Amino acid sequence: VNAFDRNLKLPRTYQWNLSIEQSLGSNQTVTASYVGAAGRELLRQEQLEFPHPDFTFINFTRNAATSDYHAMQLQYDRRLSRGLQALVSYTWSKSIDTASSDSGLNAPGEFGDPNNDRGPSDFDVRHAFNAGITYDFPTYKRLGSVANAILGHWSVDTIVTMRSATPVDIVGGLG
Repeated sequence: VNAFDRNLKLPRTYQWNLSIEQSLGSNQTVTASYVGAAGRELLRQEQLEFPHPDFTFINFTRNAATSDYHAMQLQYDRRLSRGLQALVSYTWSKSIDTASSDSGLNAPGEFGDPNNDRGPSDFDVRHAFNAGITYDFPTYKRLGSVANAILGHWSVDTIVTMRSATPVDIVGGLG
């Protein structure tokens, strides 16, 4: 059986950010940003086991979940100059919530306190590093038009992505 709170509301999400950017010459910039988000009155589905002799369980949905995200983002950007361009970014973030998986098990016939489940989100990635670098090989007009058509306009691209792992949620039960 699925049931919903009679006072169910639409969830709300608030987002904000602040960035500063500094030029390093005419072709390079460094940016530092703070990004935040807060989810309120999010949907949380709770499962009541054996609430009544006629039902094995009831899934009950209510506005009981919250979420919070905060991040510092750093970025270095070098526009194409002398054949080289680069974009490098690093994010240090934290995501906390009370219902990443939108479900929970409670003792028969009672609702648990959602704040007991507050912790790192299932998708929380604390550290993320990304880099993309491109080098365009120079073309030499002295090679001639045929050789230049074959050997010219080549580039080498490198993409690097590193990130920390998501949290591990250990769930146990008596059985």
